[in-house]
Amino acid sequence: MPLKIFEALAAGIVPVCTDFSVDLETLERDGYAVVGRSAEAFIAGVERAVTGDTPETRRRLSRFGQQQTWHARWGQMRAVLDEEPLSR
Repeated sequence: MPLKIFEALAAGIVPVCTDFSVDLETLERDGYAVVGRSAEAFIAGVERAVTGDTPETRRRLSRFGQQQTWHARWGQMRAVLDEEPLSR
């Protein structure tokens, strides 16, 4: 996932993306991204993001984006590694 997405979120801006990764589905479902699966849908997504821009939306997006740090990612990876014994 490009870092730009999380930078936009940390700034309180909803990223509008093309459909380049299945990982976007989770962000879209949770309201943290808009995915345009066609040119028309992309334009509509930009319009929706602009009209839905409120102080509360910016705070919510920013809180989420600021939690997406390398430290947090490493914690998630460490948890997976701790659960799965390494094969030797």
